[in-house]
Amino acid sequence: MRLDPGGRVEVHEGGHLEPFLPERRRRLEEQVQLRLAALGGVVELFGSMLYARGAEVGLVSIVTAASATYPFIPVLGGVVLLHERLVPNQYVGVALVVAGLMLLALG
Repeated sequence: MRLDPGGRVEVHEGGHLEPFLPERRRRLEEQVQLRLAALGGVVELFGSMLYARGAEVGLVSIVTAASATYPFIPVLGGVVLLHERLVPNQYVGVALVVAGLMLLALG
């Protein structure tokens, strides 16, 4: 995004405000993004290792069902860390996920 001489706003590919950021801040943001991407890769690897270990020692049907609940983690993080509020149908979804995992653990 940038202003042309006539005062109109032009948005370049991606719509980012990169031209307005000072070079030092832009480099810092790129470093933070790289570190977050690396952390995401490490967490993904750790999750895959836990899945493989769970499949070795437990029933694959339970491990697969438990791993399919991965959207529950960001929801939990949003509520706990970002103080987001759930709407009623999301409460029902969370309750069903927890109930399903409890039924799997009992069965």
